[in-house]
Amino acid sequence: MPFGPKARLVLMHLCSEAVRHKSPTIEIADNLTTFVRNMGFTDSGGKKGPLTAFKEQLNALAHCSIRISSTEPNKVKANQFFPIEEMEMWLSTDSRQPSLWPSKVTFSGVMYESLQRHAMPYNQRVVRAFQGRARKLDIYFWLNWRMHNIKAQCVISWDAIAEQFGSGSSRQRDFKAQFKEEITHIKEVLPKTLQLEFVVR
Repeated sequence: MPFGPKARLVLMHLCSEAVRHKSPTIEIADNLTTFVRNMGFTDSGGKKGPLTAFKEQLNALAHCSIRISSTEPNKVKANQFFPIEEMEMWLSTDSRQPSLWPSKVTFSGVMYESLQRHAMPYNQRVVRAFQGRARKLDIYFWLNWRMHNIKAQCVISWDAIAEQFGSGSSRQRDFKAQFKEEITHIKEVLPKTLQLEFVVR
């Protein structure tokens, strides 16, 4: 299963490339290494190198399925799909130079259609600042989505926020304190022109 910040960064990069090139198929043989460097990681391989960890998360994404469910007063809806339909890799004829990245990744039709309808811009400076923190990345993308899609004031209960981000917290009081601190960190990194008006009580 994909996990951690690197899986989030890889998926973010693939989605961005698909939107930029207007194609579900992404050529990644070279640009993913550049992306890893831009995120502040070294481009070293080896058993414990960052590139190896990113490759492992890409492989995990290529073999996982996503399940989305929603609950309304009189209806429960669930959908399951594979984000990546195909991954193609050219193998080197030189055993001393194994292929670092797959050559191509193709999103499934469901995933690409969703990207076309719901893609949003992101701030690379903010993402890089939290490249090692999975939950801060999740909170930033959640806030980013709301900043680009909600035009009026929206009140969200602590129960709803805790249900989405509070796994691992045994007491809501502790979760509230940590969540407020994380929101403060994100606001400090956001450009002044994009500062969100997010009040936590």
